[in-house]
Amino acid sequence: MYKSIVIIGLGSLGGFFAENISRMDGLQSLILIDPDIVEDRNIGRSIYRKNDIGKFKVETLKNIIKHNSDELNITTHPIEYIDNKVVTPDADLVVDCRDIICSRNNNIDVRLYISFNMLVIDSKKNIKVNKQSNGRYIHNLRNVDLAAASIIATQMIYSGEIKDLIRKQITHQIPINSANKEILKSIREFDNKPDIVIDYCKGDEKIKNFYECLPSIVKANTTKDLILIVGQDKEGQVIQKFKKCEITSFNNAVTKIGEVTRNLNLNYESYTLRLNDLGYDEVYIELLPETGGA
Repeated sequence: MYKSIVIIGLGSLGGFFAENISRMDGLQSLILIDPDIVEDRNIGRSIYRKNDIGKFKVETLKNIIKHNSDELNITTHPIEYIDNKVVTPDADLVVDCRDIICSRNNNIDVRLYISFNMLVIDSKKNIKVNKQSNGRYIHNLRNVDLAAASIIATQMIYSGEIKDLIRKQITHQIPINSANKEILKSIREFDNKPDIVIDYCKGDEKIKNFYECLPSIVKANTTKDLILIVGQDKEGQVIQKFKKCEITSFNNAVTKIGEVTRNLNLNYESYTLRLNDLGYDEVYIELLPETGGA
């Protein structure tokens, strides 16, 4: 868990990222570095507001964060960070969100930037460039896209996944609109699903989207084992395993999975089903309870 984080560069992505990371559990200290003031051109594609124009970004962002996270210790440095000339504050993690392409030293742990609609997480060390240049967006992005990218980065830091990237000095790309793509994929798959004629089996009525997922279940089982769980992937409660090719038809799937859910003492009124292929020799059939948590 990171207790202290330095963020260098508080432009569009950096501003949203700083606000999101400030909400992370366990974070005690946040150090913000940026020499710029908020200008009129910043409004509309950043976290800053019209009444922030003319103020230092570091101080404006501190006030925004303090409004929601009063206990967090925030230190501001309205200076330009220059590698090997400005001392990097001591912290558990140093994140570079500057809108410039420049050399960077060993003190920076990870650089975040956006290319087209991808969030790029660059963990390379001691990068040298021949000529420093200004950053730019080459794809039309909205505030919601920038906010989504910052949430993705925050989740990777909170989960600890960023540590492995840094340790191995990996550059990784994540689609900003991955959620949108999953929705479109689900819609297209549903449009292409054949009409399903099945025998009713008491027990499957608790799974709201069971019949929508039947083709995917049968297809997945032709090449991999299926593990039926309540919860998510490896942390879920395993309630049944199906060997490869054990489920051979829609009726077969309804009978086998319906029998399992009928005989279980499930604590929730209903569930939604999700297939989660982690790339191994097995696919998780996740039963996600309708908790009403909103």
